Amino acid sequence: MALAPDHAPGRLHLAEALTRIGETQEALALLQAVVLREPDLAAARLALGTALRSAGDAEAAVEEFRRAIHLAPRDPAARHNLGLALADLDRLEEEAHDFAGRLKVAVAGPWTLAANLGVLLGTSCGLAGWSRADVAPQLSALRRSAYLFEESIDR
Repeated sequence: MALAPDHAPGRLHLAEALTRIGETQEALALLQAVVLREPDLAAARLALGTALRSAGDAEAAVEEFRRAIHLAPRDPAARHNLGLALADLDRLEEEAHDFAGRLKVAVAGPWTLAANLGVLLGTSCGLAGWSRADVAPQLSALRRSAYLFEESIDR
């Protein structure tokens, strides 16, 4: 960073590390500077959305994830995080609608599909008051389906 203070990838990695260790405000300041400098960098929008969600601002996170999707429509991480932020806001109809978009980009891999289905299942279970133990068989079947799907692609 000292040698290349404007190097966006380096600043993104630093901001992601800061977010992980709970230094969210410092990460947000760094990411906002990157976004100002490079507003069309999808990775910066995704990282900013993640930091905003970590800071408890799911509404602003939704907007950043949507910007990231606009810039990189096939990025499964942006769609996945948008779904999580929408679920945080109890905007489940939007989350379910976005889920269809995540399925379209699930060709990135069966594990992306399984993760997205898992989030939807987890959200549904939380709303119904079910525990993880209540849905353990369904989660196991989901993992097995992803494994079988991956095997079918490798052939």
